[in-house]
Amino acid sequence: MAGNKGWTTETALDLSDVSDQPPGPVDVGVYCCTITKAEAEATSKGDPAIKMDLHIERAYSGDPAAVDGRVRNLRFETISFKKDALFRLKQLCLALGVEPPRSTGYQVLCDWAADLVGKEVWVKTRLKARYDAAAKKADPDKKDAAVDRYMTEATAADVAVGKADGAESASGEAEAPRAARGRSRAAAQA
Repeated sequence: MAGNKGWTTETALDLSDVSDQPPGPVDVGVYCCTITKAEAEATSKGDPAIKMDLHIERAYSGDPAAVDGRVRNLRFETISFKKDALFRLKQLCLALGVEPPRSTGYQVLCDWAADLVGKEVWVKTRLKARYDAAAKKADPDKKDAAVDRYMTEATAADVAVGKADGAESASGEAEAPRAARGRSRAAAQA
């Protein structure tokens, strides 16, 4: 039969325990992800960028309930090469322990992005309004998880327990939360 090429199984369907609503996003938290797709792609304004998809493997807490039954894909994450957005590239490079690309040439970025696929990276997530393509605007009533920042596993541990906000120094060490850094400076000046 021509219509069933590749079809290998037949499974009885039971929808009695299935919701009629789509699964929700993961909660704001710290997760280990695998980069499943990374490609050089121009932004809508024609600027060079890397577009990535990540799959959430596990929550830092180790609690399977944090990810089970939730949308575990972080899609269309963009690493822009515009000067004011290079901090995301630096976060990603520090988190992965890789060198940044040497230029924004198309082939250079294609090769660099291809090397990212399959690597694990720790992320802190945030919720963002889902973009409604038909309405051409964000729908504030629907939320998707998105990457707030990329980090090393050591920093993920500190962020997960509230010791750091996810910022890392150039050495890869976790920095104290911004509020704590401000208090330390104020104490030092007193």
